[in-house]
Amino acid sequence: MYKFVSYFYALFFSSVVLSQTQIEINSFEQTNADTWTPITFSTPPCTNGADQWDYATILTSISPNHLNQFWGIRDLDGSCGSGAGETLTFPSINTSAYSNISISFDYNLFEFDTGDDLFYTLIINGVSQNEVQLFDGFSNLSTNGWITETLNIPNGTNTVGFQIRVVQNGGGDYGGIDNVRLEGVLTASCFIQDSGLSSVTCNDNATPLDFSDDFITFSLNQMETI
Repeated sequence: MYKFVSYFYALFFSSVVLSQTQIEINSFEQTNADTWTPITFSTPPCTNGADQWDYATILTSISPNHLNQFWGIRDLDGSCGSGAGETLTFPSINTSAYSNISISFDYNLFEFDTGDDLFYTLIINGVSQNEVQLFDGFSNLSTNGWITETLNIPNGTNTVGFQIRVVQNGGGDYGGIDNVRLEGVLTASCFIQDSGLSSVTCNDNATPLDFSDDFITFSLNQMETI
């Protein structure tokens, strides 16, 4: 009688295709679907007659680009704002576990005249960067629908915040903001893959941002032939 015991196992240390995941989002839904909160408003949400700086389900020709609501803007230099413009500020979020970070948001502007403008400011590691003018209104300039703007954040950034500022007056022109997203590639993960094993546990070796030293523990399936 011969007894033969064999062990078979395989480990694959493979490259992983990394894709962006959603870190935070705010689509002005006023529900748990909005995670990038709380928003700081320069002027609290306001609707007064035709004037609007407020959550909206529809604003004349504008309807939401994502889910059920958006941020509506009309005649800020009236009853719901000031001539200097109004801001939406999204709080700083810890992004130290991510790379390839970006901020995206949608905007829809109708017949913006001279002096009607859209700006944004990135807040990197708690420091406000230079304000950028994204849209310079003149002669009833429109976006002709929703446009998505994507802003790339430098790798190694520990926290990211964001501010949008809108300057607008007059009831015949208006706009909307929607679907403000913070995204990135999660690097705090264990990237070893396995095949044919049981009770597999992946360990990041207490270095979640460095997957070159990840390892696994596992059980082998024993086979006996008599």
